[in-house]
Amino acid sequence: MSQPLVPQTAKDLAWARENPSFNVTAMSWFLHGGADMLERRENVEKVLAADPIFSKKNSFPEEILYSLAFHTLKFTNFFLNIRMQAIHEPRRGEGIPANTTALRLMDGLRISKRLIILRDEIPWDVEDYRIALSLVDARLPITLHYGGFIPVILSQGNTQQIRKWIIPAERHAIIGCYAQTELGHGSNVAGLETTATYNSVREQFVIHSPSLTAAKWWIGGLGVLSTHAVVQCPSGPLVSTAPGINLECRTYRTHIEMPSTKSFCSLQSTEDHKPLPGITIGDIGPKAYGGFSSIDNGFVLFDYVRIPRENMLMKFAKVTKEGKYIKPVHDKLSYGSMVTLRVGMINDAGWELGRAVTVATRYCTVRRQFNAPADSSPSPGTLEAQVISYSAVRARLFPLIALSYALIIASRTVTEMFEIMSAQLANEETDLLGQVHALTCGLKSWGTRKSAEGIEECRKAMGGHGFSAFSGISEMFANYIPTNTYEGDNFVLTQQTARFLLKELQKASTGTETLTDHSNYIQRSIKTTGPIDLSRASLLDPHTQLILFEVRATRVTIDLAEQVQAGREWPGLNMECWNASSAHTEYIVLRCFVERVKELETDSVVSSLDKRDVAGLKRALKKLCDLYAIYTLSSGLTSFLSTQTLLPENVQSVNQHLRDLLNETAADAVPVTDAFAFSDYYLNSALGRYDGQSYQGLWEAAQAEPANTEQWRRKAYEVGSLGTDYLEVSTVQSSQCEIIKPILKRGENEELIKLAKL
Repeated sequence: MSQPLVPQTAKDLAWARENPSFNVTAMSWFLHGGADMLERRENVEKVLAADPIFSKKNSFPEEILYSLAFHTLKFTNFFLNIRMQAIHEPRRGEGIPANTTALRLMDGLRISKRLIILRDEIPWDVEDYRIALSLVDARLPITLHYGGFIPVILSQGNTQQIRKWIIPAERHAIIGCYAQTELGHGSNVAGLETTATYNSVREQFVIHSPSLTAAKWWIGGLGVLSTHAVVQCPSGPLVSTAPGINLECRTYRTHIEMPSTKSFCSLQSTEDHKPLPGITIGDIGPKAYGGFSSIDNGFVLFDYVRIPRENMLMKFAKVTKEGKYIKPVHDKLSYGSMVTLRVGMINDAGWELGRAVTVATRYCTVRRQFNAPADSSPSPGTLEAQVISYSAVRARLFPLIALSYALIIASRTVTEMFEIMSAQLANEETDLLGQVHALTCGLKSWGTRKSAEGIEECRKAMGGHGFSAFSGISEMFANYIPTNTYEGDNFVLTQQTARFLLKELQKASTGTETLTDHSNYIQRSIKTTGPIDLSRASLLDPHTQLILFEVRATRVTIDLAEQVQAGREWPGLNMECWNASSAHTEYIVLRCFVERVKELETDSVVSSLDKRDVAGLKRALKKLCDLYAIYTLSSGLTSFLSTQTLLPENVQSVNQHLRDLLNETAADAVPVTDAFAFSDYYLNSALGRYDGQSYQGLWEAAQAEPANTEQWRRKAYEVGSLGTDYLEVSTVQSSQCEIIKPILKRGENEELIKLAKL
């Protein structure tokens, strides 16, 4: 290892931080919502980083193995009696073979247990605990208890139900999940097969899975941990023919626009954690890319499971004792719980992308390859060019920095709208529901796709070392990519936004109704004809940018409407729906960004800063906003040209502005990613270290690999089955397990040599 390289990488990153054009700490406050929020995050992180259970180092000592059955009993006993005395736990990953799915899941249970203990011991409030869950950086069995089970009860349960179930849930006396997706149906909620049949004599619902495809599937927290679930059944009134059930029965189903039958159902005993009668439950197994390995995505089949009528969540829809179904005041009130999840996903899209681009930017800053010109050989004693200086690397990474900022800022606007909407829904008012539903559908589908693509682009921009798991990005990608599917497949979800836009376009065309705040641009743009005249306008003028984006979005929606009017079937318009939703979303994101920059001085987070710091923040944010706008223009030229929003002669100007912005962003690339305030603990990347010593980090990580220990290598040579003694299958003879030794000694066997010559 060449010693001079290590200090040079540290110097390179230090130089990149020397003269930021803005106050990095102030930018961190802005992104995190204030100095107090950032301080809370740092305080929680100190607790986690000091606790061995939350160590992110993949260390698996062979001399320790925990029996899966023993640990399952131990952990479930803990959750059944959360106040039990804490016992010593090994650090995260300790004693767990890296590729053993069931034991990785055990790791997730161990982490969940420790988090709950810390929450009570410290104690953490709700916000601190939320921060802790995000910093642990593992998808845990307990996550959907907080993210799905409790929110659905709070949003759709009545006062009595909330009083009955929420306190036990918050104390973990019961642990739940939200069971909607089935083996045979995911996006098509109306096609769900699980039935909820009401018996008016017994005042019970009977939950039943009529076929294998009716099994609830992919449910987070269901595979091992959950004792209860909120079970969603589909829609439409049917006469029951279920055996053994009184004839005074009806199966209540609702249309997809209405709240489906959601019922609180017991799954596993709170005494011994065994499945209750009529329940078949388990884990669905390993997931793609090794992602979500520490969460128990599970399945459940119901065999005529009876639950009280009062277990149907009845804040909005109700069933009387006599079996009369009472519709909710508004048929879309059930959207509220799904909107809750999507709002969080929009915020996560920005932060996860920011995390990946922080690692990539730091590494590409310290990585040096080739001299200038690029085709010349390095000369002794000279420094090679920093990878970040190459235009292709800047073009791949810097727009992702801008996009991460844009998503974080847009999510703040959506969160504010969501909070207002939630207050309205509590009073059964739905003024904002349709708008927020369409907005979150578009942002979730567009944002998660862009973020996932961006994370992978960061890995590729890092070259060969980016493929190492020690970069931290591969695991990040594996755990993030499912967001493109859950809570609504992205290409299916955009149809919700597209339908909303068609309705808004109809309103604008007739002029009989008022459009929503985030779609009223259609009213203005529908009257615009021809391309936007850029001869007297600057592409860096926010007003010009917004006009371009809103006119393009309107025309894409008009194109969709014309296709519908021409008689094309809706299933054949999936891509047109995606295009309309994406164009609308890109406008919304730009608008949110522009408004935040414009109103920065009035932002409570930065109001305490002096004018110079505020001005510096504003310049930096304006540049990132411009980069988002111009890059989106450049990458979407086909759309802007085909809708005649831009003329072909404008293309050169767009691309020149993009090149200029990429070069201008270079000086602040490291500071704007530092402003995310990600610690080395959270990044968990050998290549994205704050001190810049990427090569040292990669070397140290490799040395800690179990395969590099003498004991491991000796066993690989002589025994060849490292796990047999530890998995208690020692009946296999050592001679049958040898791998390397027979290969090397094969040439000494004369009989084999003779056979080889035949």
